[in-house]
Amino acid sequence: MTPGTSVRTPTDTKNLQAEHITMSAPEWNAFVRAIRDDAL
Repeated sequence: MTPGTSVRTPTDTKNLQAEHITMSAPEWNAFVRAIRDDAL
């Protein structure tokens, strides 16, 4: 993902971290891949 493709507020980041805690690793990896695909 190149910098600047998506803007994250501090709240967005906190929400992502909270979700990360409740997700299993495979779910998190799929989630991150989806974000990367979105950003391309």
